[in-house]
Amino acid sequence: QTTVFTGRLSLDTHPWLADHAINNTPVLPGTAYLELAIHAGDHTGTPHIHELTLQAPMSLRAGAPLRLQVALQAPDDNGHRTLTIHSRPDDGDDEQPWTCHATGTLTPATAPAAPAPNAWPPP
Repeated sequence: QTTVFTGRLSLDTHPWLADHAINNTPVLPGTAYLELAIHAGDHTGTPHIHELTLQAPMSLRAGAPLRLQVALQAPDDNGHRTLTIHSRPDDGDDEQPWTCHATGTLTPATAPAAPAPNAWPPP
């Protein structure tokens, strides 16, 4: 089963995002994509990011909010889920195309690594 998380992002509601700009154009920082992925993974039992690839920058403009969509595909046989992060203008035109900004893979929690068999400190 696919799980979809939605939201809205705007410089008007998140003015601190304007501090991250390239050529005077505010863009969503890479760490924000990580936070979106981790949040989605925490709610679906796949809290580990195996891979996250940024596809296109998410440009932000004052007075031009964006609709966000974080989608996780159904888990595969290993419990891994494919992730996509999309946006489109939130201007009331539902015919606007979605832009894919990131893709990745999330994995289930793993057991902690067993301690090394060697004693520490060494004898």
